[in-house]
Amino acid sequence: VSSTVLKESILSKRFAQNESQLRRPEFGLFASDIYYPRWFQGEWAACSRAISVKAPCGLDLFGGENVMSSAQKELEQAVNYDVRFIKTNDDAVIADRPYNTKNLVSATLGDKGSLSGLPSSSSFDPNDLRFTLDIGNTVFEARLRIIARLYDQINDTQFQTSEFIRQSVSISNNLLAPPSIKDIETLCKYTLNSDGTISCDQRTATWLFPSDQTASIKEATAQGRAIDVRTYTVSYISATSSDLL
Repeated sequence: VSSTVLKESILSKRFAQNESQLRRPEFGLFASDIYYPRWFQGEWAACSRAISVKAPCGLDLFGGENVMSSAQKELEQAVNYDVRFIKTNDDAVIADRPYNTKNLVSATLGDKGSLSGLPSSSSFDPNDLRFTLDIGNTVFEARLRIIARLYDQINDTQFQTSEFIRQSVSISNNLLAPPSIKDIETLCKYTLNSDGTISCDQRTATWLFPSDQTASIKEATAQGRAIDVRTYTVSYISATSSDLL
């Protein structure tokens, strides 16, 4: 079996799993970054809409009724932000992670907070992104570390990816409060449409991480299952010349 067929079957199988079946990915860090098809290159206006939110292990492990209520209120609400995909020195196309992260987080926070401390678009580690969040009167230090990655171009117009990250958020200069650590997989299936736009079916799944005694008990209760599963649709409209497609 070729590696291409194998990769496609792994990601397709993960897409097909329902929320109660989801376990952490068994594959590792397949590549140093995601290398996208050429039709991604350029700047895009992205629009993301949450379609569903589920708690496979119940509301207690999800975070409670209030957290679920807040998540449900976000369903079908549009989050608009700009993204771009850039060329590397060896002519590969990658996501501009600092630029995209800043815009997505800023669009999500709105006037509730701000983000700073990201590296420049010309020099960043695609496997370890760190930044600062200022929300209300509290400053948080955030770290997104890639644990596993897999991608596959199905055909000329379809591309699918999976990235599994360890997200750590801690209160700045507070050594007493333990960091909040979660493992999150983002699974995406992109389609290049005939009009040059890109459509994406996206699913995020979150697992608890045993960072302290309380988290360890909750993680054991989950028995390896994801505790928060959400689906989205994302559309991309090119903001640059169509000759890049």
